[in-house]
Amino acid sequence: MKGDLWAWSILLVVIALLSGTLPIEARENTSTAVQTMSSDSIDSLLGKEVMNPKGARLAHIGGVLLSGNRIAYLVLNIAEENGSWRCIPVPASLAVVRRSDNSVIVDLEKRTLSEAPAYPIQDRPDFADPEYNREIHSYYGESLPERDMDSYILIRR
Repeated sequence: MKGDLWAWSILLVVIALLSGTLPIEARENTSTAVQTMSSDSIDSLLGKEVMNPKGARLAHIGGVLLSGNRIAYLVLNIAEENGSWRCIPVPASLAVVRRSDNSVIVDLEKRTLSEAPAYPIQDRPDFADPEYNREIHSYYGESLPERDMDSYILIRR
């Protein structure tokens, strides 16, 4: 009886993993969390297309914001209907790089990004402002991580 239950449990996990219904945290062994990547990884991220786990194309990475030697935010670029660009800072904790195809995945829907805090591409917000950081993280349902944003570097493509 216990053996049957164990086998069914394993089968369900395998099916969930293959169908992509497990949360990102449960798929750690098949992906790398962007927030754990160092500044050496920036070139591999800039310009990459960002998708959600369902395969919907969301944006391109137009910038990476570093705090110290770690990636704090990915700045996603989305084209507007009028031809301008919106820059959307997304906490690096929400993104992973899938090892199988090197694609960047964020578990968000297009609508979530369309309503997210953003700025025009020609502007540059003050990422050292704790209130601005709090606004970004609270929008995505995250608490503000403890890190020094007084010295940050925004690298754009």
